[in-house]
Amino acid sequence: MDNLFIALFEILSFGAIVVLVVLGLGIIASMMGIFNFAQGEFVLLGAYVTYAVHNAGLPVWLGMLAAPFAVGALGFVLERLIVRRFYAAPIVAMLGTYALGLVIRESVRGLIGGLYISVPEPIGGSLNIGAMTGDALILFAAIVVIAAGGKLVPAYAVSRLTGLDPRTAVTVAVLVNTRGLTELIALNTGLQDGLISQRLFTILVLMALLTTLMTGVLLPLIRPVRAVRSGPAADDHVIQKSSENPEIVP
Repeated sequence: MDNLFIALFEILSFGAIVVLVVLGLGIIASMMGIFNFAQGEFVLLGAYVTYAVHNAGLPVWLGMLAAPFAVGALGFVLERLIVRRFYAAPIVAMLGTYALGLVIRESVRGLIGGLYISVPEPIGGSLNIGAMTGDALILFAAIVVIAAGGKLVPAYAVSRLTGLDPRTAVTVAVLVNTRGLTELIALNTGLQDGLISQRLFTILVLMALLTTLMTGVLLPLIRPVRAVRSGPAADDHVIQKSSENPEIVP
């Protein structure tokens, strides 16, 4: 049974990486009008930045935080110097980004000597979820309520005091509630230093994951995505609204 759970976790973690890469391709294609065939290589470059930071003697989680900024800065420079010249020719853009991907891939391969490298897990310890029974479940529920309430209520109150409308204030409060990475880093440090027990570590990690996942469930309920109408009826509606309010430009 344990091997089954490990296999399922490996499948989910690898699938999550693939989904992130595909989502990146979709976002770039919708915003820029071209397909970035170097998307996977940018992910590879982020992994190398994490390795380089760890190899310099710094914590792994610091490398994970630095990787998006380093890759984003490189992407900005490449867009300004190279990619922007391809917007009028999507086919050339695909070939150009594919060439960029080859350059990044071979550069990383040369830096690591063509070897498979790894970094230690950023969050150590293990979660013994099966041992959570009785009072542990009650403690878990209490911690979740206190942790979520301690973020949601103050964030909503401050947002309202600064003049935000109730709906926007609730949105800000829900976004503040998602701080799982920061909590996991602090919990890992506490476990390694012996400040918390393994049982409390398990409960707090589950709390951090649950409060973070709550954001994805609550945001669509607070701000549902509305379909954009198209066609003559929608055009007539825009023209009518424009005639009612001269400030709206059709």
